[in-house]
Amino acid sequence: MSSIPVEFRSRTREVVESFLQTVVVLDDLAEMSRSREELTNETVSGRITSPEYPSSPDPVDNENRRNPQGAPLKAKEVIDGFAEIGSICAVLKANSDDGFQERTVRAARRADIVILDWTIYDSTGTEALRIMQKILEEDSSSRRLRLIAIYTGEPDLRSIYDQVRDKVDEIYQDEELREIDGLRMSRGPLHVVVLAKSGVLAAERSNFVNQEVAEDELADRLINEFADMTGGLIRNAAIAGIAGIRDNAHRILAEFDPNRDPAYLGHRLLLDHPPDAEDHLEEALASEVASVLEEHRSGTRADIGAIRSWLIHRQSDGLNLSEPFPFEGDRDPVEGWIPLLEQGIAAEVARPKGASKTSLPTQSTIPFAEDTESARQSDLHFAALLKLKTHYPSQAPRLSIGTILHTRENDQDSYFLCLQPKCDSVRLGDWTGFPFLLLVSLTASKDVSREMSFLAVQSEQDVWKHLGIIPKPSKLMIRYFQPRDSPPGEVCAKNENALFFFEDIEKRQYRWIAQMKDEHALGVANQVAAFLARPGPNEAEWLRRGVIKSSS
Repeated sequence: MSSIPVEFRSRTREVVESFLQTVVVLDDLAEMSRSREELTNETVSGRITSPEYPSSPDPVDNENRRNPQGAPLKAKEVIDGFAEIGSICAVLKANSDDGFQERTVRAARRADIVILDWTIYDSTGTEALRIMQKILEEDSSSRRLRLIAIYTGEPDLRSIYDQVRDKVDEIYQDEELREIDGLRMSRGPLHVVVLAKSGVLAAERSNFVNQEVAEDELADRLINEFADMTGGLIRNAAIAGIAGIRDNAHRILAEFDPNRDPAYLGHRLLLDHPPDAEDHLEEALASEVASVLEEHRSGTRADIGAIRSWLIHRQSDGLNLSEPFPFEGDRDPVEGWIPLLEQGIAAEVARPKGASKTSLPTQSTIPFAEDTESARQSDLHFAALLKLKTHYPSQAPRLSIGTILHTRENDQDSYFLCLQPKCDSVRLGDWTGFPFLLLVSLTASKDVSREMSFLAVQSEQDVWKHLGIIPKPSKLMIRYFQPRDSPPGEVCAKNENALFFFEDIEKRQYRWIAQMKDEHALGVANQVAAFLARPGPNEAEWLRRGVIKSSS
């Protein structure tokens, strides 16, 4: 691999090191410190090996290699390796009671990396798989970014990998599997690697000698694994931003000083609707987090320098940056795209063949994706990232400005955008009218009109709808909804088989689709208000058109 593609990996690793905080290791033979003589000269007895595994090779040199089946894990070296990058590593020692499984799962909830031994007491793989399953079942619903490493003294790494993959397949059925090098896999937000402890593999008998890692090298290897799993332009920016929030967590907490509690109570006392003060605290916290992100400037992790290294990295992986727009002669596509990516489509710079100002906007993502469908999916998800809020499943959606709903009436699909202001969506005592803007379902460019703005929403799993917003009063309608008792005075959706529904006074059901970000929803409301406020006065047409007439 050339030195330049490594640059993007080093950028990613730098971000990862700032992000990683906690690591959990489970091993039944973990020891903090033992002498070299004890480790190299001890007699291994009572070794547990699965019947289908071949016997491990005899040690080549007891001075330099050890047989780790039954040998202690040098926990101090693992801990020190992670401490070098500022991460805290907790080593849990499995014992004869059953409590260590639950302790490991609880500790893993706050860990970025989990390292499991494969052989625990009289269990070869059973306990490790059981613990991994519990961790992943919790992770799958939240799409938790997770690296799990099996760090084993068993020699048949391939058999272990196959058993782990089968378990992962059960839990992450809807995620695409990507296998790497025979002993590494990624599936959605999960990355798994199987590694051998030092001394397990003999070069002449194993195809996986690069998977053998000593304890003092384990941290470095797993940081690289985490970097490989997370590396991407916008992912690096996000990781850097979250790392900045973590680093500044106590600065944020300092702004919420208990000495301000009396002021909060006084503020709440004076409000017409005192529970609004709770929302004000959430908004104040969000503002402090936004201030940290602005100060931290995590977006620079996707600047033009990072883009150049990403393009080189992807090109070295086989991505053809000359499709569908080829470059003249032998010009390097990376250097061809950089001026356009730096200055934009309006810049007067050299373009590849066919990339005109009219053709490029419709295909601008394709050169950087694996194929046309990948480019389309990338466009859709990025559009949603910028315009829609992510729904986190801690509570049901509330009906308010920006809520996007779907209903089916008379065999017709209809989509609506709620424009009820937030202050009129709370403190409701009875049936209340909510204004909605009827959205236009777009199927082709000919459906697009000049006054439209646009939405891309995921109406079902892997099904996207393009919707047009026409901010005209003629598209408005009122529907009435009953507020619920909990939370009081608000219209909240009901959860039915992981889908959320609202029901109006006429028993029509509306499925919750998405929630627009506040600034976009308010922009639509302002456009509707502007249409309503047009006075349409009469005046001389030549004067309205700005025709200058001579006074002579």
